[in-house]
Amino acid sequence: MVNSGYQWAKSKIEGAITDHYAFSVEDGLLTEETAKALTDLILQLTPSVGSSELIQSNQGIHHLLIRY
Repeated sequence: MVNSGYQWAKSKIEGAITDHYAFSVEDGLLTEETAKALTDLILQLTPSVGSSELIQSNQGIHHLLIRY
């Protein structure tokens, strides 16, 4: 397995039909361009997406909300 330095987490938001993804890099800040590319990949692999929203936090962590 190759460690690319990317960190991922996925969770479901209780009470909503929503998935939450958070992604970042170990050392440094994840660029908006890379965050958008990761979002596109996740959306291609996720069936039946109703809507999605990519949010950037101040700590270099990007959050993707997928609503079904």
